[in-house]
Amino acid sequence: KNPTARSAPQLSLKAEKQDRAMQIQCATLGLLSPWIRSGISDVHVQSLVKLRNEGRLRHASLGLLSVVYYADYDPDAMLYEAQCSNLSVPWREIPQRVLDIGFAGNWWILDSKMKDYDVNEDEFKHLPVHMQVTSPPSVEKVERNEKLHKDSWLPVSTERKVKRSSLALTHAGQKPDCVLTHTLTHQSQLTK
Repeated sequence: KNPTARSAPQLSLKAEKQDRAMQIQCATLGLLSPWIRSGISDVHVQSLVKLRNEGRLRHASLGLLSVVYYADYDPDAMLYEAQCSNLSVPWREIPQRVLDIGFAGNWWILDSKMKDYDVNEDEFKHLPVHMQVTSPPSVEKVERNEKLHKDSWLPVSTERKVKRSSLALTHAGQKPDCVLTHTLTHQSQLTK
């Protein structure tokens, strides 16, 4: 075995959970067309994946909380800047580098960025202003639509047909009392 070869660092259980959550969210976004992905979700997950692939994603367990942050270099990099402890990131800069905070298996920032991950807000920017925002209909409009829908399933009354037929026969010069006979005869001819 080569003594100078470095083995892959073993991730802690919490780091593995964060890595798994990131992979799941990346796969979820990958199922969507780029045209309908949320830009916020896509950029955040892609930046996490890029940092992970570069070896710059770090994880710190603080007991109940876990913090994911980024570093400037891969820990395996043999550059002087990467190895010199005097040039490492000072602790006061860590809050600006935090990418996520985990608690009880939930990653707060990742979960908040993935909210509405399948809604691309840029898709609606070309629409007129009144169409960009939807508002719920008023109670009157809902009741009117429900009544119209309910009425559309009602059978057509034959009384209306009889009145129309009598008017048509009156204009044609026939007696209205023969309307029913004419209507029944016409219907029986249609069924034959």
